[in-house]
Amino acid sequence: WWNKRSTVLNDPEPDLLKACNYLGIWCMLNHAENCQTKLCTNSANSRRRRVVSLPYRQDMRYLELKLCLQNTKSGFGTIRIPSIDMIRMATLEEDDYFNAWGWDKCDYDYPLTFNMVKHGPWAPKLLLHQCVDSDRTCDIERELDVKDAIVLRPFEVVILSIHIACPFEMSYETDVLSTMSSIRVPVTSYGPLSSNHLGVQQHKHSVATARFLGEDALWEYYSQLPGGCLSLTDRSRLVPM
Repeated sequence: WWNKRSTVLNDPEPDLLKACNYLGIWCMLNHAENCQTKLCTNSANSRRRRVVSLPYRQDMRYLELKLCLQNTKSGFGTIRIPSIDMIRMATLEEDDYFNAWGWDKCDYDYPLTFNMVKHGPWAPKLLLHQCVDSDRTCDIERELDVKDAIVLRPFEVVILSIHIACPFEMSYETDVLSTMSSIRVPVTSYGPLSSNHLGVQQHKHSVATARFLGEDALWEYYSQLPGGCLSLTDRSRLVPM
């Protein structure tokens, strides 16, 4: 329910050959009861402060997202995401900057606002890989290497758990979600299915983009309580007026 799917690519390649048009993206928040982002601390202070002791920076906060990816077309071929660490979240300002100057300028030297946690207990995990063909085994929860590729045949689905490192001042989920503008997933498509892709034309590399809900829509799901606390709105209990 958290963000809508869209695909954006400025490319002269025909629409039918754009791999991004065959990848569905849905991003969901793993909501915390207090609506706050996660903190880490060293083991000496963890019991006293009642926060998690993990091998991550203490000057950052963290948020878990569930990312669902699906090859939404039949008869087109296979979609391949080259590596998990190429998935990026961008703010509106970063979107504007890289759209103007090129996303090839975005590398590990650029201080992005949100960065994926790549190692340790919060490294990316595969929660589900649902296969359509009966001759392929479906994967269940397991850890992933950030360099792992994801391959999706027609209608196949994967669900990933990824943690995002956020600036320390973003104490609440709303702080993060109102700042995020887009999630970008690089993809490559192949032609008709082949067991080893030999002799199959590889289409041009492209990027699938999903836009997060705007801040106005965000506050339909949260309520601010006295004292500055937040609560998730239970819309099933709202009475129409």
